[in-house]
Amino acid sequence: MNSYITALLTGYLLGGVQTAYILGKCFHQIDIRERGTANAGASNVTMVLGLKWGILTFLVDFFKAALAVVLIRNLFGGPEILPFLAGCAAVAGHIFPVLLGFRGGKGIASLLGAFLLFDWRIGLILAVAMLIFSLVSDYIAVGSVTLYAALPGLLYYFHYSAPIIEISAVLSMVGFFKHLPNILKIRRGEERGIRSVLFKNSPGKKIKPSNDRQ
Repeated sequence: MNSYITALLTGYLLGGVQTAYILGKCFHQIDIRERGTANAGASNVTMVLGLKWGILTFLVDFFKAALAVVLIRNLFGGPEILPFLAGCAAVAGHIFPVLLGFRGGKGIASLLGAFLLFDWRIGLILAVAMLIFSLVSDYIAVGSVTLYAALPGLLYYFHYSAPIIEISAVLSMVGFFKHLPNILKIRRGEERGIRSVLFKNSPGKKIKPSNDRQ
């Protein structure tokens, strides 16, 4: 039981290191959750602060979840459920950071980091699928929803245990509901596309705050 608690706490605490918020406060004196889409993640950082800050945010969020998986795997070895739980807890910590009133990001970079280290086959498929769907649709949210939706099926395909698949399904539902406002905005034609962000928004440009607090 102690090993399960350690895995969950390690993942959650590492995931709760909210990169977007820290960078916004330390280098730009803003709360990133009050700008753009009000989301503390790499995509919103890119829109508000520019591409280089978005890339930095993505990398730190990626590696903090990867670190959680590596630490627990090296500490306990044995059953795959422990590093899996650490990775999922890191994603949950990123989405619901306790020190920031449970208002974080949407977990994509952390999910990729966790699963590339948990099972590189699954992580690689998720990364490629997200990239393709995002570029074809021009919306990061479409690729992100695809990533979350594919996760339980991939774990089933690679013969992981029922508890792992069931937990991943819960995580996928959380990810879907976090992206539901984005999907609704896409339907209304209000969502910023990838090309719009990269080619029409200069670093540091202020984006009108959104009602999306997810």
